[in-house]
Amino acid sequence: SFSYSKSTLAFSSGLAEFFADYLLAGTVSNRFGLYGVSWGNARLLGIANLPGRTVSASDLADTVSLEPGWDATPTPSIWLKSSMPIGSLSLTALVGMPTDAAAAFMSNAGYGGLAEYTFGSTCLAFSAYYHDKFTPRCAFTIKSSLFGIDYFIDSTGSFYPDLPDFTDFYFASSGGVYYKTKTGPDMTYIAELRWNGENVPGSGTGTGKLVPDALAIGGWASGLVITWSSIGDSPFSLSGEWFHDWNDSSGAVVLALSYDLGNSLGVRLGLPLTYGEPGSEYITNPLSEANGFATGAGLVITLSL
Repeated sequence: SFSYSKSTLAFSSGLAEFFADYLLAGTVSNRFGLYGVSWGNARLLGIANLPGRTVSASDLADTVSLEPGWDATPTPSIWLKSSMPIGSLSLTALVGMPTDAAAAFMSNAGYGGLAEYTFGSTCLAFSAYYHDKFTPRCAFTIKSSLFGIDYFIDSTGSFYPDLPDFTDFYFASSGGVYYKTKTGPDMTYIAELRWNGENVPGSGTGTGKLVPDALAIGGWASGLVITWSSIGDSPFSLSGEWFHDWNDSSGAVVLALSYDLGNSLGVRLGLPLTYGEPGSEYITNPLSEANGFATGAGLVITLSL
């Protein structure tokens, strides 16, 4: 990956993903390397993606405030993952390699487990993740389809890590629908609503964070995306995204035009507009600069070899 910083006027690069897959006895799949692990069903406002969100507890929110897709995007880390199907039941074990080289190996590693049971068009899943330096979490998810529409509910529970008796239990839940047209224009609709009880505005020490590594947006939040792919059988796609934080009435509207040249080259031009009061979730500029709004432009070029 390559990026350019306008503050330092310099390019930086890094290894985004590098992993190997191995199939054992024809059924047990194994993967080791640097990559993102995604659990849960949410595509916009994820909470059940326990491994991906837990290892990214640093200040990610400030760096991507214009387009909060990071909520559902797993952050790459070094993982060892094994999955084994048993009929309709699938079991997955996950170990995250320590990020602190000076710490003891096993005590600084992260451990996760996922069990998924599928019957008909419905999938039930239970997962848990533990890392010594982060909040223990578990999640229960359900996904089903009816009349071509996907429905899901993701719920998580967490314990404040500094209380040995686990007296404080925090709950978060999200629900959503996903629909993709079968005939006519290639349209996709996604709508999600989330309640994040790990981070309630105005509670705790005044910062609003009940759990230190909770997601940035607490309380109620919503997301809506409409995408029109292959407009008129062309390689162009148009999408509109709206994210809103109902606690401080701030949000972001992102219009994006994408160009897909086969399976190798993709270009995406995004025009985000954020709104809200200074110091809100989506407005980080001073009042004299933002005047309640902020905008910009982003260009992403993806080359697959």
